[in-house]
Order: sequence, then structure tokens, then C-alpha cells
Amino acid sequence: MDKEGRIAVFLKIILVILGVAILITGGLLMYYAKGYMEDRENYDRIRETAYGRNVSSGVEEVPESGSGSGIDLDALKKINPDTAGWIIAAGGEIDGPVVQTTDDEYYLNHRFDGSKSSAGTFFADKASAPAFKTPCTVVYGHNRKDGSMFHPLLKFKDREFFNDHPSFKVITEDGEKDYQIISAFYSDYYDIPGVGDGETDPGKIFENAVNRSLYDTGAGSTGFDPTADRMVILCTCEYSGKENRMVVYGVIKG
Repeated sequence: MDKEGRIAVFLKIILVILGVAILITGGLLMYYAKGYMEDRENYDRIRETAYGRNVSSGVEEVPESGSGSGIDLDALKKINPDTAGWIIAAGGEIDGPVVQTTDDEYYLNHRFDGSKSSAGTFFADKASAPAFKTPCTVVYGHNRKDGSMFHPLLKFKDREFFNDHPSFKVITEDGEKDYQIISAFYSDYYDIPGVGDGETDPGKIFENAVNRSLYDTGAGSTGFDPTADRMVILCTCEYSGKENRMVVYGVIKG
């Protein structure tokens, strides 16, 4: 085979490899897109059950103060008895159920209805049981590339976003409660107060969190009374470091 023939064969091989790579890449993109779509459809069905009405895909405009009334927790518990409450944050971009069980791994890859999915479900750490009734409750959720689940927590890196959304709402059997955000920052998991650093004293968690905040939330002088106050920590992955997490701390005064 002469030189030109060898070049032609080489180019054909390259074209075949490129074609196979394109097909594989396209197939993977379709697979993941289908998964994201199924997750959103499932999520919308859960929200329709909770609100007792149709909801559209994407962000629903939900006021952060005075919203959430009418969340049907009884209907949710019929679907999943692990239901601990409902959370609304980031101007309604976060709007979904929170569960709690004795296995913190389960809801990393299971939807609210128990079906398997990498989207998982918002869940309260088992160490916080009973959720939202102990001085400090940690709630985890995935940071999804399509902007769903706890991805909007990353927007709290921006002080202007915090100024627009200084609180989040938790709905439980005890009613609706607005948690004032006292800190937002990202760090290595094992350095995060009350999450990965091993600290269990709510007062120290509060103080350390306020000191770590990316900006002054105005909460530094309020203090924390563990006998009356309640703290909720929202936590998701943040990819600027290998073990980084983005956390948002909210407090309701007793």
C-alpha cells in the first residue's frame, strides 16, 4: 500500500472513531436528559399532592413570607411515612418535602416516593431526630447540574441574593415557621460547624457559623438559646474543593 493509501485508511479509521464517539456521547446526553426530565416530573407530582393543585415545571413564584399554607402533610405521609416537613427557600426555587429516617444513605439515591434516582430527596440527618424539634437540624440535598434540588443554595454566595431572600420557611405539623438566615458560606465538610466538625453545642455552632459567614447578616448580636431557639442548616455540595459544601444557617427565636 502506497503512502496515499495508508493516509486514506488512517483517515477512515479516525472518522469511524469520531462517529462512534459522537453516538456514545449523544446517547449519554439523551440518557441523562431523560433522567432529569423524569426527576422533574416526579417532583412536580409530589408538589401537586402537597399543594392540592397543578404546578408547572421549573420555578414557581412562592413568596417567602406567608407562603406554604395548605401543604397537605397528611397526604404526603400516605406516600411516605418518613415525611418530616416541607421547605421553601431561595424565593421558591427550593420547594419540596423533607424526610428523615435512621439511614442517612437511603435518600441520597431515592426519590420521595421510594423510586431510585440520583436526584435523591431532601433529608434531615438522623442525628437531628426528631427533625425541626431539636435545637439544631441539618438538612441535606444534592447540588444538581440542572439547577434543581439544593443547587440554588449556591446563590447565597452573593450578598444581594441574601438581601432579597433573608429567610426560608419550614412547614411541619406544628405550623409554618420563618427561619432568619444568620450565615452562608462554603468550606471543607470537616470544618463546617455542626455538620462535619463534630461540634454539638448549639451555642458554639451558632457563634462559629456567624463568624464564618461570607457577609454580615446582622445576626451576630442575637445569640442562641438552645432551650427555646431552633436552628436549621441547609447543606449541599460545592465543587471548588474536593470535600466542599455550601451551607446556609437559619434560626427562629423561641
